[in-house]
Amino acid sequence: MKKLNFNEEVYIKITPFGYAILKNAYDNGDRNVWFTDLEEKFTLPKVNEEGYSKVVLWKVMKYFGPYLQAGSHRVPFESDMQIEKKNKKEHSFQKIKKKKSINNR
Repeated sequence: MKKLNFNEEVYIKITPFGYAILKNAYDNGDRNVWFTDLEEKFTLPKVNEEGYSKVVLWKVMKYFGPYLQAGSHRVPFESDMQIEKKNKKEHSFQKIKKKKSINNR
């Protein structure tokens, strides 16, 4: 079974409704929306050749979670999400956790 960390990047196809959610968050003072440029202006996300935008998973959950409902026709992103295959390299927090458990023996 593959583990997925909330800090990992995923690829989603954002719908027009999803763009409206992000723009609304920005317009209401949320400057942490991940699609801002250096001048803090809202910009559209970069999209790859297949139409996917790369986003950190916890941000997908934060901004789109309240709008996800079973059977809804207004969805912020298409239902297929892509995850990059990574090598078996551990996240730094996993290494620290292992080190602490070894030291506590």
